[in-house]
Amino acid sequence: LAPYTSCCKPFHKLLALPESPLKLMRSRYAAYALALPDYIIRTTDPGCSLFEQDTASWRAQILSFSQATRFTQLEILSHAQHQDRGEVLFQATLVDASGLASIMREHSLFVRSPQGQWLYTGVLPDEPASA
Repeated sequence: LAPYTSCCKPFHKLLALPESPLKLMRSRYAAYALALPDYIIRTTDPGCSLFEQDTASWRAQILSFSQATRFTQLEILSHAQHQDRGEVLFQATLVDASGLASIMREHSLFVRSPQGQWLYTGVLPDEPASA
């Protein structure tokens, strides 16, 4: 994997946009790990059911989760991109404040906005993405 400075930092600092759903997924994982809630909010589709209009409260929730969790591993199981839609199936190993490890598995859906920015838009049934 690429070091943070050449992988996700340019996205987090708004110097570049992720060019693919996979790069957005990786940068969102890093944003959770580094407690960067504004990046999570900025890269979530406003039409997504997880999008919260009360961004101050949502920001606080993300920050609390990120600070109480160690993000120890990200494994990409599959990914696909078809024009303005993409999917990433991943699993992440998370360790909570008590030291309990758990594995989070998600099949994420991403869409490209009319402005060309990839956005997280929700969760798909857990089926592998097709290339």
